[in-house]
Amino acid sequence: MSASFLYRNFEFSRGVFGITFTVLPIILGLEKIMVRTLQVSLRRHGLLLRNVVIVGCGENAWKYFEVISSKLSLGFRPVGFLSVKEEGINEKFPYIKNILGTTHEIARIIRKYAVDEVMIALPSSIHSRVLDIITQCEREIVKFNVMPDMFEIMISKVTIQEIEGMPFVTLKEPKLLTWWYFIKRIFDVIGAVSGLVVFAPFLIIIAICIKLDSKGPVLYLQKRVGIDGKKFFMFKFRTMHIDAEQHTGPVWANKEDDRRTRIGTFLRKTNLDELPQLFNVLRSDMSLVGPRPERPFFVNKFKHNIPHYMSRHRVKSGITGWAQVNGLRGNTSLEERVKYDLFYIENWSFMLDIKILLMTFFSHKNAY
Repeated sequence: MSASFLYRNFEFSRGVFGITFTVLPIILGLEKIMVRTLQVSLRRHGLLLRNVVIVGCGENAWKYFEVISSKLSLGFRPVGFLSVKEEGINEKFPYIKNILGTTHEIARIIRKYAVDEVMIALPSSIHSRVLDIITQCEREIVKFNVMPDMFEIMISKVTIQEIEGMPFVTLKEPKLLTWWYFIKRIFDVIGAVSGLVVFAPFLIIIAICIKLDSKGPVLYLQKRVGIDGKKFFMFKFRTMHIDAEQHTGPVWANKEDDRRTRIGTFLRKTNLDELPQLFNVLRSDMSLVGPRPERPFFVNKFKHNIPHYMSRHRVKSGITGWAQVNGLRGNTSLEERVKYDLFYIENWSFMLDIKILLMTFFSHKNAY
């Protein structure tokens, strides 16, 4: 187009410009899909993989090992682990046979196994060793990554401010705690109204099915803890028999839970039981996306046992969240759930919200 402007012997019509700007994004998108599909296919056949050594023998280390071992499409081939003497090896560590040596031998192991990347997954207590490991990686011209612990995730975004010549390090406010909150609120209202209009026929059908399936009300109101620790009543379609917790007290649902009704099992599996929470969004109790709210009984229990648990309540709770679409719901690791929630708060964007909303329709892991 630039050349045609300078070369005056011929001209493009406005239609050509319009067609170009319309077709070009589509072609580029298809090209990217084709390249990624080819890349994933080659990786699954053992090609284009990068050899990775994991430093550490803790829970984060072997979880990372399992993830990249089961998903070759990510592009990594785990070679093994390097232990640190100060760290010690837990007897329950499931991959003792994959330990190649200690960090003192890292240079030899990098050369022996043609290592492309080193993943450092060490607990905070021995992070003083990390600098030495990084130095050795640099000497061998090998890429390295450091897996942060929960506290490091919290302080990953800091800013320096000065008061009368004295420097202070302070946490940078996440977008959700700034004026972006009002933009997200507009998005929530538009989304909730649109959702109620689109799903209105399903809401009526589901309500009829619940009423015919078992005795009790269609909606179930449950007290939850939201932003700033404030309590509110969350709406849900009733999926269990009335007085389900009369003998058990507050407990999470499990895979073989006989308290569920027939229609309730289906609703929980498909996440349709959460649709009435669109009214909570309109009431400003909740957002479309955010950390899932929990009952006061569990909040009072977890806030003393799970580090940074209450940081989830800095923003509005959501109908769906980053932890939930990644399978962290129900009786799963609370520490992992908090990590995912804090990641969402620190890295919020509209595209992330849209991604989570789309993933919700296809995420059924641990939904029961």
